[in-house]
Amino acid sequence: MASNPSSSAAGGGGDHGGARLEDLALDKVAEAADAVAAASSAGEVVRVIHAVAAIVFPVDSATVAGPMGLCDV
Repeated sequence: MASNPSSSAAGGGGDHGGARLEDLALDKVAEAADAVAAASSAGEVVRVIHAVAAIVFPVDSATVAGPMGLCDV
């Protein structure tokens, strides 16, 4: 982990938004690691990993799924 998040931001010169985003991501990963360690079932682990992935890799599910009800069955 970087000891100085702003030094790893693109451009380096005062990208405080990037540093805040990196801090948020690191906090969420730390929360997830604690939750995985305390999990009592595989389902809890999957939920934690999904929650972190949804933050780190936001996806518009409607775009990924495409139009519903247009499948030829």
